[in-house]
Amino acid sequence: MLRLKSLGQTLIEVDDARLTPAAETVFAIALYLIIEAGRPIGRDELTRLFWPGVSESQAQHGLRQVLYRLKTLGATITANRSALILLPRDCSTDFGALLAPQSPESLEALASNVSGSFLPGYRPQLSDEFGSWVERQRDIAHSALARVLVAGMQSKKRVSDWNGAEQFASLCLTMDPLNEEATLTVAEAAALGGSKAKALTILNRYLDDIGENASEIKLPAVLLRRRISEAYQNNIFPVRDAPFVGREEEMAELTRALARAQSGGGSA
Repeated sequence: MLRLKSLGQTLIEVDDARLTPAAETVFAIALYLIIEAGRPIGRDELTRLFWPGVSESQAQHGLRQVLYRLKTLGATITANRSALILLPRDCSTDFGALLAPQSPESLEALASNVSGSFLPGYRPQLSDEFGSWVERQRDIAHSALARVLVAGMQSKKRVSDWNGAEQFASLCLTMDPLNEEATLTVAEAAALGGSKAKALTILNRYLDDIGENASEIKLPAVLLRRRISEAYQNNIFPVRDAPFVGREEEMAELTRALARAQSGGGSA
């Protein structure tokens, strides 16, 4: 069984053995087989990706050595003269659930399991084509992670857990630096924590980064900047060094009441 540990770490487990990028080609081929699991992969495709510019005989010899190494470690790979395949039942990843359709409640629960970005620090130099493939997988994973973390932020904000919301937002920004929801969350958390200047700096930098032409995208950030400028003053609110705990149900009810009032439904 090949197990990919890709969130916050770069590791492949093969039964009791561990593969890291130090085993450059072996790790890269194992990674490719795991993510492409279920698809027959031609041997010529692998030699082109991992042995560019090498003679066909040398490349095929290198591929045979890598496959022998993986099978010796315990990987189950089905191969014939022209292609090979790793079946989904013979591998697993720690991000598969993030890519599947999820209910809002499930997304919120998944957010707590996100421990970091996808394959942090992994920048293989085996070939330009393989490097581009890795970056495509990173984009896919980070898009899914951002969706999960935004759901986590929204959940935390509904119960006024701004420390928790800020943690999710900061992690999201390491993967998606221009994520609007995360940027606004970090800025508002800074304002609530007593740092108006920090909040405005975050928003001004974001507005500069997205440019002058993104008028629709800019609007929420502009409105929040105006609200912070007018409503928040430094030192009015105490800095929240300790998290606000033990009032989740009460804060959720207040938030629902506020939403009803904003939509025209009064209550007492």
